[in-house]
Amino acid sequence: MGWDNMPRNNKKIIANLFFIILIGLFSGIYWYMKSIDIISNAVYMSINALENKSIKSIRYIEKKEALGVKSGINKSVSEIYYVYPDKLRIENLGNIKTIEIYNDNRFIYYDGKIRIKECFPIDKPYILQVEKNINDAINNKNYEFLGYEVKDNRRLKVIAIKWKLNDHNYMQKFRLEETNGINLPYIEEYFVDNVVISKTTYDYLKINEILKDYIFQIESLPPSDIINDGVLSKTVESYEEAQKYLNFKLIIPDKIVDGFIPWEIGVIPPVKYPSFYCIYFDSGNRIYLNESKKNLDLPPNGIIGEYPCRIDIENETFIIKWKQGDILIVLSGDVKNMNQIVKIAQSIAKGTLIQDEQQK
Repeated sequence: MGWDNMPRNNKKIIANLFFIILIGLFSGIYWYMKSIDIISNAVYMSINALENKSIKSIRYIEKKEALGVKSGINKSVSEIYYVYPDKLRIENLGNIKTIEIYNDNRFIYYDGKIRIKECFPIDKPYILQVEKNINDAINNKNYEFLGYEVKDNRRLKVIAIKWKLNDHNYMQKFRLEETNGINLPYIEEYFVDNVVISKTTYDYLKINEILKDYIFQIESLPPSDIINDGVLSKTVESYEEAQKYLNFKLIIPDKIVDGFIPWEIGVIPPVKYPSFYCIYFDSGNRIYLNESKKNLDLPPNGIIGEYPCRIDIENETFIIKWKQGDILIVLSGDVKNMNQIVKIAQSIAKGTLIQDEQQK
């Protein structure tokens, strides 16, 4: 039976069914699109919430008390400004007025005169690192919850991070306040064997508000002489972290001998032509390793492995230098540590040191 021959009532029923189906279809499409919009907004809001919980800028007062010599207390008060990712200003508010400014790859220091050094851009400093340590401890449950305290009309969560080292008990104790969804320390204390050795109090003035770029400029300082004062080295936690700042591949000794350990690792500007250093330490003795893209400044007077080298003794300091590939390697230290220096050099060069007797 065709549509034209179908009874009118049947046509009406089919038309109504078709209309209902069509309405349902459009309704389904609408709510599907609406759900996507709702989900998208939820995701967007979640991302924004996470972003809002990270510190992009901060201004705060830091009051620090540290146990000094003869049980005296060293006190300092600083006003600190930070803008992510590479601007930091620290003003000492004590009797001696100093201002430190990190602005990208410039370090500016004011103490009556203005001194400028080239530096590597800063990592997250000060309060931001403390914030990370707190959050890491909370997320990893690597802390002890000590309860709550009310201080200065603030309800503070108290946690402690504890560890043992060389038969001594250490504790870092935080009284935390939540600001803009961020756990920040209000009071931070360090204990050694249940004795407080330092206490820091934080007063937050601005978080994630606009800080004027002017305060990170040299023009913000009082008029004074300006001295170009070389470069500022940067200490790091590991060889791997140092490598991030270098434009050449580090050459590390396979083995450090006779009890020496890496004590301080760092990189030195200029940023475009950086160099690397490491201080190896053992019972007051130090051996210095430096690597850079430079040439030998004096003719070789020996060979280490397959590499010509330069050996000198200056003011009771033993020095050995050689080019390994395109890297100049320099090892130095007290003459009394000569044997250890030679062993480290041979570990790096993977060969024996032979000195030219005629050029000693």
